[in-house]
Amino acid sequence: LGSSTYMISPWMDNGGALGYVEKNPQVDCLCLLMSSVRAQLVQIAEGLQYLHNFDPVVVHGDLKGANILISSSGDAHIADFGLSQAIIEGSIDDNSTTWHAAGSRRWQAPELVRAETKEQAQRTTASDIFAMGRVTVELLTRQVPFSEINDQAVLMTKVTNGELPSRPKDKETISRGFDKRMSRLITECCHMVPARRPNADEVVLRLKKAADNHNGAKTQRKVRMCGISFPM
Repeated sequence: LGSSTYMISPWMDNGGALGYVEKNPQVDCLCLLMSSVRAQLVQIAEGLQYLHNFDPVVVHGDLKGANILISSSGDAHIADFGLSQAIIEGSIDDNSTTWHAAGSRRWQAPELVRAETKEQAQRTTASDIFAMGRVTVELLTRQVPFSEINDQAVLMTKVTNGELPSRPKDKETISRGFDKRMSRLITECCHMVPARRPNADEVVLRLKKAADNHNGAKTQRKVRMCGISFPM
């Protein structure tokens, strides 16, 4: 209307991703087999891949479960671009100090939390990848990262020091796909050094492979339960 620009998004019947998996415990975030719907984690990573490969590159800046909405068909959609930013080579960032102080600490990269200047607090594709690692923890465990910590000072210390949420040991969470390979990917996504984190292309490839392996393992378990034994 007039000179104003508006963003219009379709209604997402199932709300946020974390609430969706909490209400639907049967949902498998790595192997969602509804029609042509792929794994939700893969879809989220593909969303970042699209943003990061766009020209100019777009950084989301506040990725977390609450900002990932689930459609009526079970598809995952990245939402809430209030902190997103287009990175244009040679441009000068003129965003406010409030913008730089914003964000959700449980998903935020340590370099952003430790930042003392606007330049240091610049959100990047690497900080988005860090948040993707945290989102992976969130959806596989059905809990926000560091859910056991309510003290904000303790939380800030852990985030600043680059500590990882505890790796789950319960069989239910492991059976959802939180195995050693997934733990390794999460650790790499949440590396203290931004340059050591994988890019979105690599994350997509590794999550697709994890989904394929997870689906194969589930099929083998079903075959064994039926009393059939042969190579898959």
